[in-house]
Amino acid sequence: TGVSQSFEDGIALDASGTALNQVLYFVGQNHPVLVNTGSDRHLYLTGYDQGHVRIWDPVSEQSETIALETAKERFENAGNDFICFISEK
Repeated sequence: TGVSQSFEDGIALDASGTALNQVLYFVGQNHPVLVNTGSDRHLYLTGYDQGHVRIWDPVSEQSETIALETAKERFENAGNDFICFISEK
């Protein structure tokens, strides 16, 4: 974790291995978080509350809200492979 790459309009932070609760900080700051699900599929974390996580699937172009514990388990099983995008704008 902690490896980052700068882009013209921000930074991509490799947060692999980081707990879901920690990357939700970035979501709360309106920074998108990309999740590698381990099946050649990527999802975006777009929101959360005390008990749920909102996920955007760019392939199906649909949003889904799932229980926080379900998301935690699903992402842990996939290796907690997160990338946080921090915009400089």
